Amino acid sequence: MLEDLIEKKKAKVAVIGLGYVGLPTAVEIARAGFFVFGIDRNKERVKQINKGHSYILDVSSRELKEIINSKKFRAVNNYEPLKKSDIILICVPTPLDKNKIPDISYIKSATEEIKKRVRPGQLIILESSTYPGTTEEVILPALQENGYRVGKDFYLAYSPERVDPGNKNYKLKNVSRVVGGVTQKCTHLAAEFYKKFIKAKVLPLSSCRAAEMTKLLENTFRLVNISMINELALLCGKMGIDIWEVIEAARTKPYGFYPFYPSAKIGGHCFDGNQCVFVKNDEKLEMLKISELYQCLSGSEKLKIEIREPVTLSAVSTTKFAYYNRNEKSLNSIYSIPALVNFFDTQFIFPNKIQILSFDLCTKKPGFAAIKIASKRKEEKIISLEGYYNHKLKVTERHPVIIYDNHRFLIKLAKDIKKEEKLVLLRNLPSVHDHIKIDLIGAILNSTPRLIDRFRVRPMRKKLKRKTLDLLGLNWDEKRIFYKLNYLPLTLFLKYEKQLNLKRNEVYLCAGRGPSFSQIKNIIEIDRDFARLIGYYLAEGCLTEEGKTKRIRFTFNSNEDFYIEDIKQILNRKRIKYSYYQDKKWQSFYIKISSEILGILFKEVLNCGKNCYEMQIPSQIFFSTKILRKEVLAGILRGEGGVYYVNQKRKYIKNKKEYNHNSNSICVSFYSSSPILFEQVQLILHEMGIFPRLDASRSQLLEITGPKNIRKLQGIFGGEKEKKIESYLKSIRKEIDYKKVKIYQNFIAIEIKNIKSEPVKEVFSLEVEPTNTLITNSGIIVHNCIPLDPFYLSWKAKEYNFFCRFIELAGEINEQMPHHIVTKIIWALNLYKKPIRGSKILIFGVAYKEGIGDTRESAAFDIMKELSKKGAKIKYHDPYVPEMEIDGKKLKSIKFSLNTIKKFDCLVILTAHPCYNYDEIAKKAKLVVDTKNAVKSRKLKNVFRL
Repeated sequence: MLEDLIEKKKAKVAVIGLGYVGLPTAVEIARAGFFVFGIDRNKERVKQINKGHSYILDVSSRELKEIINSKKFRAVNNYEPLKKSDIILICVPTPLDKNKIPDISYIKSATEEIKKRVRPGQLIILESSTYPGTTEEVILPALQENGYRVGKDFYLAYSPERVDPGNKNYKLKNVSRVVGGVTQKCTHLAAEFYKKFIKAKVLPLSSCRAAEMTKLLENTFRLVNISMINELALLCGKMGIDIWEVIEAARTKPYGFYPFYPSAKIGGHCFDGNQCVFVKNDEKLEMLKISELYQCLSGSEKLKIEIREPVTLSAVSTTKFAYYNRNEKSLNSIYSIPALVNFFDTQFIFPNKIQILSFDLCTKKPGFAAIKIASKRKEEKIISLEGYYNHKLKVTERHPVIIYDNHRFLIKLAKDIKKEEKLVLLRNLPSVHDHIKIDLIGAILNSTPRLIDRFRVRPMRKKLKRKTLDLLGLNWDEKRIFYKLNYLPLTLFLKYEKQLNLKRNEVYLCAGRGPSFSQIKNIIEIDRDFARLIGYYLAEGCLTEEGKTKRIRFTFNSNEDFYIEDIKQILNRKRIKYSYYQDKKWQSFYIKISSEILGILFKEVLNCGKNCYEMQIPSQIFFSTKILRKEVLAGILRGEGGVYYVNQKRKYIKNKKEYNHNSNSICVSFYSSSPILFEQVQLILHEMGIFPRLDASRSQLLEITGPKNIRKLQGIFGGEKEKKIESYLKSIRKEIDYKKVKIYQNFIAIEIKNIKSEPVKEVFSLEVEPTNTLITNSGIIVHNCIPLDPFYLSWKAKEYNFFCRFIELAGEINEQMPHHIVTKIIWALNLYKKPIRGSKILIFGVAYKEGIGDTRESAAFDIMKELSKKGAKIKYHDPYVPEMEIDGKKLKSIKFSLNTIKKFDCLVILTAHPCYNYDEIAKKAKLVVDTKNAVKSRKLKNVFRL
């Protein structure tokens, strides 16, 4: 049926994204006779389109008005037309920054909207530039969640856009297209559709991946060839040869050569190194600063990294590869083959099997996702986004930030964020472990196998039988001792476990003798009691080791009877032996447990830490259930939580009159010397619907106030602190609604109160799949990106353990060009006895190519920044770009005249727009640095080329 609709041009088409690709495509499809819905979230853009006002160079307002008047095209700013559409084209952007990193969240967002409205019989085509596999790995799984089958119920294909803005010779309709579908039927339908409005050849390919790779081959071909020309331009400059003359000579050869020309650039957003992340290290959870994580991945001892297979890499120029191997025998191999790569003054690491706490913006659920790339580079400034209650996010100015606006998630560059927009924070934690049981024997074998000789096994309910002991091949004395004392060395138990017919949940694990003897059930169940015991330990406990003896101590004030009794009861129910004593001088009460087994459990297995600086909630509990998380929080707050309650009359004077005011206030505070414990407590409070205020003057101190928050703490404290909370809640007369923070079911939104720029030396990037998000300080959900264009082909190749050294080297050469041009300008000024500092420089052309106003990928930004830093006074002229922004400062294009040219010490031609006579301009200029060979005359001595 869809094929008939295409053949008769009765299929309704929706084009998502009305930018430089989407709008010309929509217009061309409508001109061919189809009815087209243009979908774009920008209301002003939609308004202008429906009035017939074009903002795209390749679509004139006259053409647009004709199409609008024909009633074949209508623009909207919502996705409802997707329900009516037979064919859907995704033409959303994958924006670039100076580190060639895109944002495919626009593709994901469009896919999510399609998924909500997809119906049988629809054809969906992706046109956005992306890496091989996007169509089948990102879009296809989402659309199949509704139970629809690709090739049967719906059709999915990829056809890369071939739009060259401003090119009058090759318009969209007369440029050939390639099409690849998930199935043959998908390919056929997509190809038939394009044949209806593309006059050139439409070539069906075998798969989506082949079509996606075709786009990258086209772009990589250009990248590599321009890189070669750029390198030759650098060499020719040193040898005194005119590279432009050489190219013109070479192009006279009728075969085997295609001319490319030197370019300033082929056409990251990162984090401050002190931002923290939660890393899953085997079964343990580690909270690390991003800078620490990067150091770990590139060779530190903090994370165990094991090389599973050899890596053979050729040495290529300045590209370096390194990997790290920890020479330590371990039963738990964790990660493998992290490769460290240097290019563009940026270090990249491609780790394997490393997971980080993340958030899926589509499902609104947290979970762990894999880190695919980590990188580090130099940077000079960073933006600090500070929310109400003092939560901070520090990222570079072009880092995409997730904000919540009008009941939806949006992604904006940090530099575009405004005050009172809302950051998004994590509300719920993932529940990985529903029912936690720890096999102590197995845990000791994994964590400390060298200590198994110290432990014994004892049956819980039955006695060892003589016949059973006869099977073990023991001598008479050994059998007599083991039978009489009813135990076996752990080594023997492990050796004859099957023959003994004794299950691990039926035995005690024992250690020590005499007064130091202790025994614990081998299978430890982490129930509410045990979780609360862990909480008490994290707040008021410590672990000491004296020789073979491990001691756990809890310290309370003598008047905290409720908490002391609670711990005693837990230990009694768990049959854990303990002692206690009271220090009358310091009014302290101590509970002591001398148990090597429990010490190993707390330190090695649960990784709780030994002192207040190391304490952290075990990942087994932190990622278990809400009930257990709440219990461990109860233990922590009972030990370290302060409750300050005031309920009294307060006198004050107003207009010379005295008034009495009833003051009823409470503040629950928590401080921890452990950064990771402090972060964990915040996230559990978020889950409970409690949003604390961070102390601005003292780090790692939080305060909880307000009836809504305090009410949710009922039942947590017990004892005297609980009574204070109950008294406060009974005395409330008026509740204040805090509008700066909104707590939703799956996340929290908090307004930004301050935005400022701060200096920084280096920044770090983590790129996470498949969510493209990570959780940082205080649960802030942050977006990240993946590399784009030829470089995201290089990135994708890492999944196959393949390194695109040629592409990376080509990119490295191109990244040198802006600096080379600045050096050339300085050199030329010096010849005229002018220093760079104080020189007046006019940048002529800032668009990324001739004849258009598009500044994407333009090298002008980098060149102007570097010249400004060196003290030059910069102005620019571009008839297509009326204004631009450099480092937060808006610049306007100056008016052009030949007399104006004389006022500048140097004219730098970066874009050779066709509307000027550059020879005439050069004659009026004092000095010209021509990067485009725009000045054809070779007689002018004041012109210097690349």
